[in-house]
Amino acid sequence: MSTILITGGTGLLGSALKNALEKDGHRVLILTRNFPTERPEYFHWNVEAGFVDPNALNETDVIFHLAGASIAEKRWTPKYKKVLLESRTLTSALIADRLRDFPNRVKTVIATSAIGVYGNTGDQWVDENSTQSSGFLGELCRKWEKELMRFDGIGKRVVILRTGVVLSPKGGMLKEVQKPVKLFAGSAMGSGQQYVSWIHIDDMVRMLIYAMKNESVKGTFNAAAPEPVTNKAFMQSLAHTLHRPLWPFNVPSQLISIMMGEKAEIILEGQRVSSKKIISSGFNFNFTHIDSALHNLLLDRE
Repeated sequence: MSTILITGGTGLLGSALKNALEKDGHRVLILTRNFPTERPEYFHWNVEAGFVDPNALNETDVIFHLAGASIAEKRWTPKYKKVLLESRTLTSALIADRLRDFPNRVKTVIATSAIGVYGNTGDQWVDENSTQSSGFLGELCRKWEKELMRFDGIGKRVVILRTGVVLSPKGGMLKEVQKPVKLFAGSAMGSGQQYVSWIHIDDMVRMLIYAMKNESVKGTFNAAAPEPVTNKAFMQSLAHTLHRPLWPFNVPSQLISIMMGEKAEIILEGQRVSSKKIISSGFNFNFTHIDSALHNLLLDRE
């Protein structure tokens, strides 16, 4: 079994990945800013100081680089935009530099980017070769992925998964949008026609591990279920799953923009993302329909 290092290993996705890897018998190390000293699998890094505990890299075979400040957590002020960018680009550059400078046995680096790279695509299907957005998220993702390719330059196999909306009952978008639905106040947002390219967290974890195990998988892949849905269809499915009504009118775009500022684009804009490339490589989704995914996440796990 392999020794695996995860950055962002205490987050929603990182925690789920850690559990799955440990169940498979792998040794999992966590690289984190705030680490419990009594936990031998936790190692410290400080990006501002350019420090990575060398013991975290000495015996590592595979790195899952999931670190990055939350896109949805705070308003996009100029200061927070800088945090969003540097928490992705500087961390990637730091690890690549340390792997270049010191002997190591790391063979593979698997990282996440985001489908926000495509911008607002309407009902047009987009794949990994589609035109990228000139907006903030597009620029963020382009700079992020450019830094990730540093690993390729030092001879590591690099896999970049452009992640859609990861659905989990423990956090993220699903935890937030179900609150008003449960209170009988759910409705579609904006036009309701913007696409939500989603992925069940179990499939996301499986895809990460699939990318690790299959050495022929290399480069950039969309990580989203093969059947994206509109925001209205998503909210209808959620309301049906929770046995709640959905209001017939949508939350106005102007109100969302006032409340969220520029960050409103993550709700009001959408991408209809193709997953054909990852499927063609041999990956199979367990959850392809939003109804079955939401039923599993919100009812089957109670």
